[in-house]
Amino acid sequence: MNAGSYLWTRLFRSLLTLFAILLVAFLATRLSGDPTQWLLGDTATPAQQDAMRSELGIDKPIPEQFLRYLRQIVRGDFGTSYFEHRDVLVVLGERLPPTLQLMALAIAFGFALGITIGIVAAVNHDRWIDRALMMITFWMYAVPNFVLAIAMILVFSLWLHWLPSSSYGTWAHAVMPTLALGSSYAALVARITRSSMLDTLGQDYVRTATAKGLARRVVILKHCLRNALLPVVTLVGLVAGSLVGGSVVIETVFAWPGAGRLIVNAVLVQDYPVLQVAVLLVATVVIITNFLVDSAYALIDPRVQYAR
Repeated sequence: MNAGSYLWTRLFRSLLTLFAILLVAFLATRLSGDPTQWLLGDTATPAQQDAMRSELGIDKPIPEQFLRYLRQIVRGDFGTSYFEHRDVLVVLGERLPPTLQLMALAIAFGFALGITIGIVAAVNHDRWIDRALMMITFWMYAVPNFVLAIAMILVFSLWLHWLPSSSYGTWAHAVMPTLALGSSYAALVARITRSSMLDTLGQDYVRTATAKGLARRVVILKHCLRNALLPVVTLVGLVAGSLVGGSVVIETVFAWPGAGRLIVNAVLVQDYPVLQVAVLLVATVVIITNFLVDSAYALIDPRVQYAR
């Protein structure tokens, strides 16, 4: 299968996936409750609520609402936030860069730390350093990110006064959110790297490279690591969605002004347009991430071919 056919096939499947996700998100928001109660308050009369539903267009049957929403999307209109009274794309556009920054930092931190720990553990297999590192990664993966976040705030902000406990703007503000969000990812990368490296270290070509007199460092980094990276790269695509979900919690704990906090507020006040576009956006990020991961396979291992 050539690259052009592969790209068109992936694009078609991605569009179908996005349509299905949008449909589920649309139905879920409509079944979650009535936003007019938040917009008008508890003192609103039934007549006022009916008038508000008509104004928002949520008084029609759900299939009719969905078709109308699809026509709006085709025109590039994703709706207006019920509570901010602005275009949802503008609202999300203001909040998205901090979230993407946090996710990128968490992935980079998790990738770098996890691969380093995995290599050291594999090279020192069954020694005390291997067991110690695996125990550390076990706790890194087991501790919920919000628990780690609160613990870091207590230690580094309240007790030591080294780092700010909230807000956004400088590298110091990003340290604790990055560590809290990326720690479990780093632990997972470390364990998969260690397992993959152990399999690779036992291969014939590695023994041959060692027998030729190549330095141990060259054998590990050039010959072993490259072949051990495929499972780790696959993990990037698999955890993209969980990182988005984790960023919602971390942004709330650290008052990080990203899309995660916006989604939490939208859920609380049942802001349908914001929720629908947020779910669609998260799905798009995950799909793009998985596509980039698939594309990276051929760079890591030229034997990988495009398939249907």
